[in-house]
Amino acid sequence: MKKELNTIILLLFILGNVTAQNKKELNALVSKLREDSTSMKDEIKVLNNSVSNLEKDLILKKNQLSKKSIKIESLVSTNEKLKHSFDTIFKSNLFLRNQIHTQIIKYDSLKNQLELLQANDNDLNNSYSAFNFKYPFDWECCNGINVPMVYPIGCSYDGKILYKEDYCDSFCGCCGTSLIVKDLTTNKIIKTNGFDTEEVYEEEIWDDQNIRESITELTYNYNIIPLGFGYYDTSKIITIYKNEGEADQLKIIFDKKDETYEVKTVKNGSSPKLEYVGNLTKNRFSETLDDVEYVGYFKSVINNYAAIVIMHLSVGFEAEGYYEVEFIGVKLK
Repeated sequence: MKKELNTIILLLFILGNVTAQNKKELNALVSKLREDSTSMKDEIKVLNNSVSNLEKDLILKKNQLSKKSIKIESLVSTNEKLKHSFDTIFKSNLFLRNQIHTQIIKYDSLKNQLELLQANDNDLNNSYSAFNFKYPFDWECCNGINVPMVYPIGCSYDGKILYKEDYCDSFCGCCGTSLIVKDLTTNKIIKTNGFDTEEVYEEEIWDDQNIRESITELTYNYNIIPLGFGYYDTSKIITIYKNEGEADQLKIIFDKKDETYEVKTVKNGSSPKLEYVGNLTKNRFSETLDDVEYVGYFKSVINNYAAIVIMHLSVGFEAEGYYEVEFIGVKLK
């Protein structure tokens, strides 16, 4: 506006020094400048209105965007709640599936134990006769056969077990009996008393005087209580009862890897603990590796160990089934 006034004053100054014709032209120019000024004011007003409308639109868009953000946050929150509900339902279903699986294991275990009760004279703690692990074998098959049996005599408070084992070599047709003391804390055999005999499958282990005297000596020297190995179970779950009815669950994991086998335990879902690693033996007739598998466990009421039963299976000289029982100690508490 100030610039326009200066322009007008300059024109008026010039006006006083120009001719009438020039004055007329100057008046027309001034009139034109005034019209242009008015037009510019109108344009500025229109621009101001446009800016104002744009500001209103921007505010409206911001409000709409804010509402959409709130809606998105609400959807995200709802999604998180649904995800949490899904996780809860999934965990609940997993828990139920685990319970069902556990019940199936218990059922199978009880069924197997019932069969074992019938096969072992209805006494799982019997230390006077062979404990049959119910593997197929034929007494009349060959010159000699290692049977899937042991005679569990007893165990000590510090984790030792004493058992009688019969064995045969079908290649030579020779048989024998051994009384074995094994330390479950180290999984090492610490004493073996062997006897050569042709009659190794007696129903009673006390009939032979030499065996009877050796048992008396070993039970005395190693503080063995001759009451068997305890309760037998074919499952892979050991329940460890604590005070006030509480209990821990110890899961047994048995794996074969190339030329070795492993026994691991998992307590209450914790990380696996390696308990034992053994080497698979090579069959002397076929040069192949013999098989090995998990069978079950004895749980003693005398000491704090379970005796895991591993069965070694191979083929003898006359293609007969050949068995060897191995006990692996696992500390319970």
